[in-house]
Amino acid sequence: MSLVDHLMRERDKLWLAKELAATALDNARLKERIARLEVELFWAKTKLPVAAEPELSLSEKLQQSLNRIDAMNLRRHVRLVADERHQVQDRRNIKGKVPLNGQ
Repeated sequence: MSLVDHLMRERDKLWLAKELAATALDNARLKERIARLEVELFWAKTKLPVAAEPELSLSEKLQQSLNRIDAMNLRRHVRLVADERHQVQDRRNIKGKVPLNGQ
């Protein structure tokens, strides 16, 4: 394995670790938001019914939040796959080039 390949793999590992850390942070935020909405939903259910219905129920808000997080994770996954394809193409381009010093 050449030094360039080794360095590129190490760079890829670091990049993947950063993306995984960002996903873990997003998931932690999601869990926190879900917990808050579940508490709000519980207290809303224990109150007496109000004459005017709110625009969205708390369960609908929770579903919207989940859908947003799913969409965000999907976009991140698509970006990861696209970046991975570009990195593979970059590696192929580098392997096919002849060094300038003729070695």
